[in-house]
Amino acid sequence: MRRTGWIGVVCVALSGCVILGYAGGGFGDAKFVAHRYEKLVREGWPKPFMAFANGANVDAEIALGRTLFYDESLSADGKVSCGSCHTSYTAFAHVDHKLSHGVFDREGRRNAPALMNLAWQSGFMWDGAIQHLELQSMAPIAAHTEMGMTLQDYLSGIKQNPRYQSLFAAAYQNQPISLPLALKAIARFELTFVSDQSRYDSMRRHQVRFTQQENRGYALYQKFCAACHAEPLFTRPEYEYNGWADGLRRVDSLGVGLSGLDRGRALVTGLVADEYHMKIPTLRNVEVSFPYMHNGAFQTLYQVVKSYSGKRLVVRGESGGLSKAGGISKVGGSGELVGSGESGEGYQTVIDISLDANERVDLVVFLLTLTDRKFLYSKDFVDPRQSPRKGD
Repeated sequence: MRRTGWIGVVCVALSGCVILGYAGGGFGDAKFVAHRYEKLVREGWPKPFMAFANGANVDAEIALGRTLFYDESLSADGKVSCGSCHTSYTAFAHVDHKLSHGVFDREGRRNAPALMNLAWQSGFMWDGAIQHLELQSMAPIAAHTEMGMTLQDYLSGIKQNPRYQSLFAAAYQNQPISLPLALKAIARFELTFVSDQSRYDSMRRHQVRFTQQENRGYALYQKFCAACHAEPLFTRPEYEYNGWADGLRRVDSLGVGLSGLDRGRALVTGLVADEYHMKIPTLRNVEVSFPYMHNGAFQTLYQVVKSYSGKRLVVRGESGGLSKAGGISKVGGSGELVGSGESGEGYQTVIDISLDANERVDLVVFLLTLTDRKFLYSKDFVDPRQSPRKGD
């Protein structure tokens, strides 16, 4: 049974679920948004799950969202903002701690993920608890270990700040300052986090050629990594288990977990099959988005690659491993096949990963081609109170 999201309860308690005022305008399922913001179109990329219509006030909305994203005053101790855990020059990841730190230096239970190409994502958070970008920011705002605010106090903080009067007026003429509009503006800013100018992208556009080592690494990626981290986004809108809890899990006779480990996607769906499954992170800009994994377990890419060597991964098909057609495939090694193609109970890919020391280096070298320095150092993404970086 799917667990009801806590955010919906908060909305009702706060304002009679004012969020539902957007239900007829694409605020619900992002897959049905009718309009597209032209800057989100990319040749060779899939259609975005979420987009928004062009309009005269788009730049003003983005400017408002950028200000809100970096405003520490809208937190319980006046020191934490979205930008505190999502730094632009590290692909909007948090590299200072294994786990995110919030107000009063409270430690969270997961590593803050990198943020980019969000229009092509259909679920947010490591467990996919939130299904729309305009709702996502409510989670850190209200979380005890992040910004620690009630939504009412957050809104009051905005209304009491004179600069927001003009920012909201420019973005949303004739509309009073409200929480839905604030969340909408933050999402507008986040939708501009598009990364597509890496060396890999230049190679795909036939602007550069890979070195022999980069090509060797690319071939290894295609063999062992692409089933989860699919081109061109280097992710899939799914949740997978990479074996991180092997040897740590314990269950009782009824199959109930006793380890106290993060149950991942199962916390949302309640399904045993989703135990320890996490959102597939993008590999784009992975060079700078350490520490890696939901728990910040690894500090270097080589450590990550080495940890996978010798593993057997069972990758589920689309829609949580359930496919009408059913089926099985195998990638790499000589591992036995799993599942039943005739039963239609799922489509699974078994990947036996085998990488010697030289191959690990080659794979890391390829991963470095996914670094997009134009994205990382764009002055459009930094705190608007900062001066532009040297070289911009």
